[in-house]
Amino acid sequence: MRTKRLSLSETQQIQASKSVVEPALTIIEKYQATKIALYLPFNNEISSLPLIDALFQQGKQIYLPVLHPFSKGNLLFLEYKKSKNSLKYNR
Repeated sequence: MRTKRLSLSETQQIQASKSVVEPALTIIEKYQATKIALYLPFNNEISSLPLIDALFQQGKQIYLPVLHPFSKGNLLFLEYKKSKNSLKYNR
């Protein structure tokens, strides 16, 4: 699966990223979710950024995983507030 993902062209990656937005929004709406945990793309994963943008437009709260500062190997989900300098990639 990783090999296939790495072989996708940039255009295919963009199309795949956009293709998950509507189905995800439908599920989020169905469950009336207001707080959504997502991830940031790494190593040619499908990008969640179009979905994150759509969710911000709907006033949803977004949470991203971060490495726990005191408990090695564990994650915390912290709220992501959209700003130009708010993201810091781990890798």
